[in-house]
Amino acid sequence: MKIIPSLFLISLTTLFFSSCYYDNKQDMLGTVGMCDTSNVMFSTGVNPVITQYCTN
Repeated sequence: MKIIPSLFLISLTTLFFSSCYYDNKQDMLGTVGMCDTSNVMFSTGVNPVITQYCTN
């Protein structure tokens, strides 16, 4: 029965050390340019997706 406390301690230690990771916004998102949304319309850009995936 000594294996259960040992496994619990190893799991807890692993969880603790893996959760201590920090990134800044630049590392997480990268360098993405500005999106051009001037030609986006609901009828041509959004509605076909909703019609295809959200209808029963």
